[in-house]
Amino acid sequence: MAAGGFKEFTAGETLDEDEINDYLMQGVLVFAGTAARGSAIGTPVEGQFSYLADSNALEFYDGSAWTALQTSIELEFVMIGGGGGGGQNLGGGGGAGGYLTDTINVAAGTFPIQVGAGGAGAGASQLVGGSGSFSRFLAGSIFGGGGGGTRGGSPAEIDANPGASGGGGSNGNAVNAGGLGFSGIGNNGGDGRNASLIGGGGGGGAGAVGGNASASAGGNGGAGLSSSITGSAVGRAGGGGGTSQGSHGTATDGGGDAGSAGTAGTANTGGGGGAGNATTGGNGGSGVVIFSVPIGTSVSFTGGVTETNSTVGSNTVYVVTAAGPTDEVTIG
Repeated sequence: MAAGGFKEFTAGETLDEDEINDYLMQGVLVFAGTAARGSAIGTPVEGQFSYLADSNALEFYDGSAWTALQTSIELEFVMIGGGGGGGQNLGGGGGAGGYLTDTINVAAGTFPIQVGAGGAGAGASQLVGGSGSFSRFLAGSIFGGGGGGTRGGSPAEIDANPGASGGGGSNGNAVNAGGLGFSGIGNNGGDGRNASLIGGGGGGGAGAVGGNASASAGGNGGAGLSSSITGSAVGRAGGGGGTSQGSHGTATDGGGDAGSAGTAGTANTGGGGGAGNATTGGNGGSGVVIFSVPIGTSVSFTGGVTETNSTVGSNTVYVVTAAGPTDEVTIG
């Protein structure tokens, strides 16, 4: 029998079993967890409420299943765009993908989700490194990193690309400035220089400007930012290192090191690709979307999404490593 809703009883009225179950037993019942609730309530009544102490979840029975009652959901997220590719031939490192993190309250609903690809490293044709693609989640999106500059070819120097973090400037006939980064989500790339064909600057990182090329070395990639959303501190969105005829620039937080051939940025960190000296630059690392919601929150994805999830404290954390332009996530 369905729950009776509200009834005003009169003095002397006889209560039967159905009326007690339907009208008098509809308070919020507290249980240690789902097992304890299942033992106590063999046949729940539609509209009945319960509170689960282990997950802090308020649920109601909808006639077929216990369903979480949520008017808003506290959600923490880290969203990173794809890293830029490294330059070639004394080139600059790729800039890191944009980095955005926040804790917000959202209403239950269906939202777009997309993970940006890393930009291609500059090849033998001596083109500038490719810029990374944007990532998006909920109602927002974040740009990818700019590609690193390249020396030689036609024209003689190809400037670094701007991006969420800018690519490093290449070696050239004068100081080649790094690409501009976008304020609040990244930093500028480092400058290249032309002192006895030294080399390129490091790509900008989410946490720092890329290093300038020095008299004997390519610039280091700019540092990224660290987050503990997955349960332990992880640095992501570091810029790629710039190359030189001396020492090559290094990188941290997912950025690729420079070398004769640049090292790729680490996948799903948004790290910039390292620059190549005589050969190709490294590809930028793909981006990532990570979000955390309270245990018991319903979350589902469309078929193109690749994700893993784990329990961290009282939350479930989802790490989305691949999602295309038409993919969506339903939360709550």
